[in-house]
Amino acid sequence: MLVRMLRTLTLSIVALLQIGGFVNAQESQAPPRPAALALEVTYLKGTPPTFQTVHAAMPDGKPLGTWYGRFGRLRASRPGNGSPPVRAVNIVPQFEGDAVRANVSVYVGAQFFDKELPVASYLLREGERITVEALTSFGVEPFEIALVKLRLSAPTAPPVVNNTTSIEVVSVEPIQSTSPSYTLHLRNLSNKNVAAIRIDVFAGGKQRLSSMPQGEQGQPLIKPGAVYERRTIAAEDVVMKQQGYRPKFPAGQSFVIRSVVFDDGTFEGDSEPAANFAALQAGSKLQLARVVTLLQKALDSSDLGASETIAMLTRDVAALSTDLASSASDELSTRFPALDQRERSNLGNSIRFSLQNVRKLVLDDIEMVEKALKQPASQTDYRSWLAATTEKYRRWLSRL
Repeated sequence: MLVRMLRTLTLSIVALLQIGGFVNAQESQAPPRPAALALEVTYLKGTPPTFQTVHAAMPDGKPLGTWYGRFGRLRASRPGNGSPPVRAVNIVPQFEGDAVRANVSVYVGAQFFDKELPVASYLLREGERITVEALTSFGVEPFEIALVKLRLSAPTAPPVVNNTTSIEVVSVEPIQSTSPSYTLHLRNLSNKNVAAIRIDVFAGGKQRLSSMPQGEQGQPLIKPGAVYERRTIAAEDVVMKQQGYRPKFPAGQSFVIRSVVFDDGTFEGDSEPAANFAALQAGSKLQLARVVTLLQKALDSSDLGASETIAMLTRDVAALSTDLASSASDELSTRFPALDQRERSNLGNSIRFSLQNVRKLVLDDIEMVEKALKQPASQTDYRSWLAATTEKYRRWLSRL
């Protein structure tokens, strides 16, 4: 069964824990203008393709992409010399005149997405099809990508099952798109900040999609009385027709608001999503404390030049552990006694992901400033960045 999972800026742990077996689609907050063009992506031989909508760029200028965690591997071409394995293939389409450019990259890492590596870029016009042969260099069987035109659709909105009392479903509005998409407006009726919400999509009585939007860097997702807007895609099947493969909207769909987690650690609904969110918070808190110490150490190293300070900070952050003490997951298991054995074991994965994610965010920040600063780097500019970055991570830590 083809499952496409949603992903926020902070990468939903629900998707990452199931990285090996599913196709995962990103989700945005504000819907871009619809287009009738889509990428038909064949990601695994013998499996029907998936259809990836081509959107206009978001207001921040970033195009929307989809990453695929299910693909074929080439045994004879696997990267050697201790290179981390490919965890997912990422495809980001964007309009370029009357054509669409498809940028292909791979995420690699020992357990999670440690780094993104470029693979290839293709310019496609309607009806054109290409094979991404460059993926073989990464030990991945080539994907096939075609640019096709689909009918814009906006099926009737599915019913919403709400397992909480503090979240009010204000409205569910269809979005005209090549894939069935809807805008959910959710109001926080409580007097507490909402930190995260778990939203599942069911079709035919089976869970098909899942997402857990959460506040960025420990900030509230929904303040008391506020209305939150969330773009959510529905489940989609692929069927063979005379004109080839086409997407189909399966009947009997519903959206389920499974849990809501508040910033004081309390929750409503199912305990498993709340426990996973608590695990993410615990991992972030532990790693952020280490990061702030290293940033302050770099800030205090006034006797070093900019390049030496950058090099020291990079080494120190890269060496941060993502190993987990069993006591961390044991404490969470005690807080959430209703979890079964499988759910308890997943808590450790959530903590490890969070440890790795914070480390990666800091390394990405360092890489960006290295590229931005002139060479040789200005000591004044670098120290200003370092002070601001230290404060950014210190504030994030204070919100957890």
